[in-house]
Amino acid sequence: MSKLTTTQLSALREYRAAGPFIVPPACQGQAVEVSYGCTEDAIYRRVLDRSDRSLEIVAYRHPVSDREWAPWNGEPVLGARIGRLYKGPLFDAPQA
Repeated sequence: MSKLTTTQLSALREYRAAGPFIVPPACQGQAVEVSYGCTEDAIYRRVLDRSDRSLEIVAYRHPVSDREWAPWNGEPVLGARIGRLYKGPLFDAPQA
């Protein structure tokens, strides 16, 4: 994995406070499960591939939008990408 930027490291530290992660209705029951968590500073998109038990975590800024944070109604609008925080085996992943 490439070296994380200062902004990415900050987002990774906040990742633990991003739970609970919510799976939007369209993403439920899939081999690749996409879920979203949120902190005051970032939105986290977590992609779990059940076929090979790998995980990817990407952080985004909050969008400039009036839409309410409601991933239980559908995939949320994401702002600018902060960057990939993790991609690898599920057992090595940072815990939320």
